[in-house]
Amino acid sequence: MYQFSLEYFNKLFLMCIQKSVKAASVEERLENIMKYATEKIFFNICRGLFGEHKLTFSFMICTSIARAAGDIDETEWALLLVGAGVVDESSLPACPDKVDSATWILVCTISERVEALATFATDLSTNYSAWEDIINALHPWDAAIPAAFAEI
Repeated sequence: MYQFSLEYFNKLFLMCIQKSVKAASVEERLENIMKYATEKIFFNICRGLFGEHKLTFSFMICTSIARAAGDIDETEWALLLVGAGVVDESSLPACPDKVDSATWILVCTISERVEALATFATDLSTNYSAWEDIINALHPWDAAIPAAFAEI
């Protein structure tokens, strides 16, 4: 559906090299080119996308940059893309009454695989009231995160 030629990208890249801020050191110059090229390529591609595809493209660009920088590791990326996968439910701790089974499986899997969230399942099951605002919120990203996890 969308097609951008190699010639188009080549011209765009050369323009980015020419118009980006010059610098004395190679490292600073490369950083300037990368920043400029990222922005220009993003805006040039977005110009040709349907509105509903721009958010997906933005997500792809942002996650690619974060993964290349090491801000998203492969375990976290796999969990985002495929979820928990096949899990032996008999090996999991008992599911709290107010949490549905599928959510509990994902919470336990995250606790097992993501070191920074190793105590997530335990905290949710023993301190459910602290998580209740997030769980029941219409916009959970606006709700307060329990103190033990606020700095992650």
